Order: sequence, then structure tokens, then C-alpha cells
Amino acid sequence: MATPKKDSLSKSIASLLETTPPKTLRKRLAGDSISASPKRASKASKGASPKKAVKAASGAAETLSQDSEANILTKLFDGIEALLRYTASRRRHTPLESLRQDVEDHTSRSLTDDRLEKVLALADGMIEVSWIGSGFGAYLAVEQRDEDGKPKAPTAEELPQRKARFQAALSKAVQSSDLPRRPLPPRPGASGPAAAEGAATLSQAEVETSRAATAALAAVAALPPLAREGSSSSQKMEALRARVRAKKAFLEREAAHEAQIQQLDARIGASEDAASTHKVLTQLFARGEGRAAAATEAELLAAVCNWSYAVQCKRPLSEEAGRAAIARLKALGVGVWFQIEEAVLSTTAGSYWRRLPSGSGGAVQELIEAELRQLNEEKSKLVAKGAHSDAAVSIGAKAPAAPPTAEAEVTAPPAKRAKIEAVAKAEEKSQEKANAAKAKAEAKAKVELEAKKKAEAKAK
Repeated sequence: MATPKKDSLSKSIASLLETTPPKTLRKRLAGDSISASPKRASKASKGASPKKAVKAASGAAETLSQDSEANILTKLFDGIEALLRYTASRRRHTPLESLRQDVEDHTSRSLTDDRLEKVLALADGMIEVSWIGSGFGAYLAVEQRDEDGKPKAPTAEELPQRKARFQAALSKAVQSSDLPRRPLPPRPGASGPAAAEGAATLSQAEVETSRAATAALAAVAALPPLAREGSSSSQKMEALRARVRAKKAFLEREAAHEAQIQQLDARIGASEDAASTHKVLTQLFARGEGRAAAATEAELLAAVCNWSYAVQCKRPLSEEAGRAAIARLKALGVGVWFQIEEAVLSTTAGSYWRRLPSGSGGAVQELIEAELRQLNEEKSKLVAKGAHSDAAVSIGAKAPAAPPTAEAEVTAPPAKRAKIEAVAKAEEKSQEKANAAKAKAEAKAKVELEAKKKAEAKAK
């Protein structure tokens, strides 16, 4: 009678005999078969024709070249992914020209248009190229997309998955001996009669904006490059310092330009507040006739700030903005539209604003509107000029296009020349109208002031 121990021992021996050979044995068997294959190949090649041998050699060379090109495309894809993720953290578009230089410095491989087209085709929507802007200032920008096709920078966890997708598509293309390509999008309105007509009818603001964009791209391209691989540590450090200094100057110019725009925005906002306060005061004066056409300064402040349910404003102001708007309106309207009498018995009214019998709020309104037009024109010119129009361009960078001279304007197309002349005439008319209104208001204020002085002298 067999014991349980003997039964288990016999079962384990039987299972060991039925198992597959160990890994080392399998490797030896595989090595023997591989080592035997060249002999068979050499025997077969002896009987093969020369044409077949040449064809086999060319196929092997083609496979080798595809493998090297595949490695380069993988490196370029990794570099593009890393650099685009870095620039996306700054929330700005990445121009193709600046990305091309950074990728070449990062990977030591040239990002030609042919290779970029192959990377775009193999990425299958993970990387997209599109034109930003219009006209002569448009430029190609590169951005990353998520699975839904929306612009989004991938996370650190998603980068390996995206690389795996790219390598799978690349290996499939290499096996089929056909690397796909996706052409870059053409410049919008780059050719054809319609593009020539559009360029001929460009407004001055569009031309200035195009120059500002060109100057900004030239300033980016003029940044000193980083040292390439193989450079010494001192050369790398010096190149890095030069690039940091150039970027600091670049950002300082942008900050100064933004500060000027914010100052103009503040002045435009103050003029708009004065215009809103003008409308409220007009309604308050409309409540009575003669000396009854009046309002207190406290009442006006409460109305523009929506402090009272009696009078509400569609565009309420803060207390600080309301006081500044009242002060601006007081400087423009005293003696022209109303007169101010300080309160004697009241401590809350502040002062009484009484409409003059011959006063007109239209003159004050024209002054405010003229100031608004002037400020908006200054802002549009400043925005069109850009932050880098006056910056010195480094050696080797393309300088921005020069402004058109008088000779160029004379030789411009008739449609464009007529449009420029019409815009200049309209600006001259608006300026003349504003000057005339201002002179009229000042003359009227002077006459009323003299009449007031005569009346006071007569009363004395």
C-alpha cells in the first residue's frame, strides 16, 4: 500500500518531466537555429543570380536608412513635446521658427519642413500647426492637442502614452516602407488676385499691426542661441547668460509697453466716467427751471454710485471713481454749463450746482467726446506700434519692415492711396471740429466770467 508521501513525490516527478525546457535551454536552442541560418543563407546565395543579390542589398540599405530616419523622428517628437509643454505653461503661442531653433538645440537634429510634415502625420492630431493672425503679420504656431482635439498641454503621466502612440504609428509605417507626410497649411491669402486686392486695401492700422508682429518675431529670432553639444562648460555658461540677459530686456520692453497701455486705459475709463456723470447731471437739472434747475454735489455722487433708491445709474461707479468724475466734470463745466455755490447752512450738501440760464451741456459733452477720441487713437497707435518696434535687432536677424515713405505712398495703388487720404481727411475734420468746439466753449466762458465780474462790481 503506497503512502501519501510517495504518491506526492511521484506526482511532482511526473510534472517536472512534462514541463517545457528551462530558459537557458530554450536560448541555446534558439541560438543554434540562428547560427545555422547564415550557413543556409550562404548556400542559397551561391546559387542565386546577381540581380537577386543586388535587390537584396538595396532592400537592406533601405531598411537601414528608414531605421535611422525613424530614430531621428522619435527624437524630434520628444523634443517638440517637451518644449511645447514648457512654453504652454506661459500661456502663449509658440511660433514655428523659434520652436525650430529650440528643438535643434535640444536634440542636435535639424527640424526641416519635410521632417515636421512626417511628425505631424505620425502624431495623428497630437500636434497641430495653424496660422495666427492675418495679412503680412501672420505666423505659423505649433500647439499640442488632447484626445478630443482641444488645445491642451499634456501632463507628465500622459507623455509616455503619447510617445507610445507615436512609436506604434512609426513602426507600422516603417514596416510598410512608407513614411506618411502631412503638408503644412498655406499662408491665408498668400497668393492669387484676391490676396493682391486685399493687400492693396489694407488700412493703416492693419499695416502697423503687421509691422508690430514682424518686429516681435524678429526680436524673438534675435535672441542668442544656447551652446550646442560638445561645447565647453564656460562656453555653455556664457551662452546661457547672454540668452538670459536678452530675454530680460525682451520682457522689460513688453512690461513697459503694457504699463503705457494700462495708463491710457485708466485715462479712457476716467473720461467714460465723466461722460456717464454728465448724463446723470443732465437728468438732475431737468427736474426744474431757472434757479430750481440745480443739484447738490452729494446728490450727484449718490446718484452715480447708486447709493439711493430715488436715482439709479445703469453704470454705477465706485466712490473714488465717482469723486474723480465729478471733479473732472466740474473743471469742464463751471462757467460754461453751470455755476457752483457753496452751502452755507447745510453740512451734508457740500455745494449746489445751478444751471446757467444760457448754459449748455452740449459743449461740455463735445469736449469729453473729443478727449475720448484722442485717447482711443493714442491707444490704437500704441498697440499697433508694439513693444519691439524701436528695439535694436541683433546681427543676423531680419529687421522689421521700414514705414512707407512719401514716395512709396505716391506710388501706392489708387485704391489704397484713396483710402489713406480719406482717413487723413476724416481725422483732420474731427480735430478741427474739436478745436472749434473748445475755442467756442472757452470764449463763452470768458464772456460769462466778465459779465459775472461786472455784475459783482455793480452790486458792490
